[in-house]
Amino acid sequence: LVPTDFSPTAANAFRFATAMAKGKSCEVTLLHVYHPHYDSANPYPMVLSDDLHAQKQWQVDRFAEENYLA
Repeated sequence: LVPTDFSPTAANAFRFATAMAKGKSCEVTLLHVYHPHYDSANPYPMVLSDDLHAQKQWQVDRFAEENYLA
């Protein structure tokens, strides 16, 4: 499991994890956790829109493609 905030440090950790997994029967999972801004005036949980979810998925996919060591 490799957490990412899309920073260069996270990219390095992802490349390291994929290099360690190479040739082994294991899987590397890339995780990005998004925490929406909390508004105390409106304490009800914000529902993620499909557009925001799609944007975050695109960011994770692009990050993985750019940093995967084949």
